[in-house]
Amino acid sequence: MKIKKLKLIKAVLLTIIASMILSSIPLVQASNPSTVSGASGMTCTEWTCQRKTFYANGLIWVFWGGMSYSTSADGESWSSPTNIRSSTGQGFSVWHDGTYVYYACAVNGVELHFRRGTTNSSGGITWSAAEQTVPTTYNLTFNPYVSVDSNGYVWISYVDKYESNLYHPYIIKNDNKDGTWSTNSSFPYQLSTDSAFPATSIIPLTNGKMLALYGTVSSTLKAKAWNGSAWGSEASTGSTLRFGEYYSAVAEGDNVHVVFLKDSPHDVVYTQYNYTSNSFGTETVIQASSGADVPPVISLDPTTNNLYVFWYWYPLTEHIYYKIFSGTWGEAVDWIDESAGYMPQTELLSSFYNAGGNFVGLEYMTSPSGVDQVRFAYLDLTAPSPTPTPTPYVGGGGSSVTPTPTPTPSFSPTNPILSENPKNSDTYLVLALAGAGLVAVYFMSKKKKKRRHK
Repeated sequence: MKIKKLKLIKAVLLTIIASMILSSIPLVQASNPSTVSGASGMTCTEWTCQRKTFYANGLIWVFWGGMSYSTSADGESWSSPTNIRSSTGQGFSVWHDGTYVYYACAVNGVELHFRRGTTNSSGGITWSAAEQTVPTTYNLTFNPYVSVDSNGYVWISYVDKYESNLYHPYIIKNDNKDGTWSTNSSFPYQLSTDSAFPATSIIPLTNGKMLALYGTVSSTLKAKAWNGSAWGSEASTGSTLRFGEYYSAVAEGDNVHVVFLKDSPHDVVYTQYNYTSNSFGTETVIQASSGADVPPVISLDPTTNNLYVFWYWYPLTEHIYYKIFSGTWGEAVDWIDESAGYMPQTELLSSFYNAGGNFVGLEYMTSPSGVDQVRFAYLDLTAPSPTPTPTPYVGGGGSSVTPTPTPTPSFSPTNPILSENPKNSDTYLVLALAGAGLVAVYFMSKKKKKRRHK
């Protein structure tokens, strides 16, 4: 009897140990989408190469064309919108450095504008100074991207129109750190002589280094690195972009993760820019044969360096999907179903640059029954929970396609990503416990066999 009890105790202990090991495999909790606000036009969250949402001061902050913002402590209940100024969706971008929020704005060929403010836990912004006008070469600017380097200096990438329907991509840097603007003597810097309408972004690296990205329709994505004192040579992706703005990028140290929509076929593609070699690496197809005008966005969890890629429309129209990278790519997860409303093929997505507050947030647009709305959903990186039920819309109606089935998630101890499918979190728990039990049985059976040989 004592031997049997000892066996049972050992089996239970082994089960607990194995369960602890298996439970260390990261799973995410996916939220229901919520409605942030009504909006005017389906372009309020354009472009995917820009950023319009972040986490700071215990709040989720969401900006959209208008130019307005709302905040939320839980991603479900939202403050009344606060309007900052007038802008289209693609006419501005925002950045948060842990203390300050920055915006750059240039609406359809006017002067470039900049402002900095302190974000507050109340959801307000205390502005450091009045909005600043940033002088450029031609003062006919479009579609800026703002960021801050590791030394605290503000950089803005933008497009300047120099003749009728002719444009160049530029970078400009601020010499001040107090919320006012004074252009550094080495700028503006023209990235390329290409005259097609480009899209740009400027990504902070380490030790004052930066990476400029820029692209045009049916061309490769280009990159130039700033080493702290000078620009390097141009690097290019192997594949061409569908449109110049159809990409998204995030830095990990001095290397930059990039996702984009390929020109033909319309694949969602991942690649990485390597600073040391000044080159883009191997391209990985995240989703084959996606929609023609549904570019992806990418976010990074700086704690784990896991990547989160979001796209929509394929395999099912008006569905939002994600994949997670943690050493290897997981399966595609069919996350949000907005087919009861209306979600056309265009640049609707904007995600956190970095995870914050254990959240990776996603902002997007829908138009149920012709009523444009800003929507938000998030992945909670702390723990899985029961399957969320997407909030349905009444009215509208989406088109349909014959989908390619999303692969059934599978448990693999060698792949810590699993597929992070919130619809299967309970299944994973069962699998983890079952696996732990099998481990215990395995060791017990081995011990039993050894005794038999004696």
